[in-house]
Amino acid sequence: MRVLVAENNGSARHALVVALRGAGLAVDVADDLLAVDEALMTHHYQCVVLDRILSGADSIEYLRNQAADGSVPILVLSSLRDLDDRVVCLEHGEDYLQKPFAMPELVLRVRNLCRRAACLGPRVLRCGDIELDRCRHEVQRSGRLVPLSRKEFCVLEQLMIDSGRTVSRTSLFEQCWDEMADVKSNALDVTMTFLRRKLGQPSVIRTVRGFGYRVEPISPHPTVPDPDTMATRPAGSCQAPVA
Repeated sequence: MRVLVAENNGSARHALVVALRGAGLAVDVADDLLAVDEALMTHHYQCVVLDRILSGADSIEYLRNQAADGSVPILVLSSLRDLDDRVVCLEHGEDYLQKPFAMPELVLRVRNLCRRAACLGPRVLRCGDIELDRCRHEVQRSGRLVPLSRKEFCVLEQLMIDSGRTVSRTSLFEQCWDEMADVKSNALDVTMTFLRRKLGQPSVIRTVRGFGYRVEPISPHPTVPDPDTMATRPAGSCQAPVA
């Protein structure tokens, strides 16, 4: 899950980034509304954490425009304490948190908004005997629950969204890590090793050397294909997402 933090106070921004990355989230930062717009046009985010007053500008008008779009849930942070301010923020954002706040509460709210964003699209992804529930953040294989870390879940989710097609390493880094990630590091390789181990055999993840990875369904009961039906009845298949 990838989050954008828009906060122009350096120390506050650093604290937010440390807490959210510590919770396993990929985090990018912006210090003004122009940078927020540029980030939203460049990347797909599950949540935006937006300070009410950003570089001297009031974010309310920006929130009104974003509310009309509705594609990314926004958590508004504000030090203003009057009721009218809270009402305005909640009218145009998905959630509101008054400063000062407890960091564990912010992390929990961001996670909830990220999950809510996932539920706006197809809820369940299936490929062969693997089922990924994006709302409950659960993966099962042949009915067995497979506990995954957040990075492992994100990588598998991206592969299953493009099931049967190769997903580049760069794309996986963009979706599951953040701008500070070194695409030349072995972070993805390590994550993939643990993911394959947890999913078990037979492996459904294929390495495309020099490019990336893809998931392919495995037939639970391999048989000799019937020439009359093999074109229309594959032994294993990736089903369309279930809403």
